[in-house]
Amino acid sequence: ASAGTFCAKKLCLDSSSSPHLYVLEPDSSIPAVFFGMQGFCLEDLRRIVLSEAPLDSTSKPLLSLEFDDGFLPVRLGSALVLRGLVGVLCHGRNVQIMQQSA
Repeated sequence: ASAGTFCAKKLCLDSSSSPHLYVLEPDSSIPAVFFGMQGFCLEDLRRIVLSEAPLDSTSKPLLSLEFDDGFLPVRLGSALVLRGLVGVLCHGRNVQIMQQSA
């Protein structure tokens, strides 16, 4: 993708004792086991930065997931999933959530 554009992907979480977030191709099947796949360890998630754009049913929010070793920019397909995604990613963890000012 060129600068400023996003490619459609699937975000998947495993349910292991050390959960990871995986980025898969949109047409790929979700494996039963993520063994050997590169992912983002949720224990290393330190901050979620949310864009300041207004949220309604048609918006596609932009957020940055910041880990110890880097960050993952994400544009969601719908604002309707934002609260649930942030809740799952932060559950049981000390993650800072910030609103980015324009």
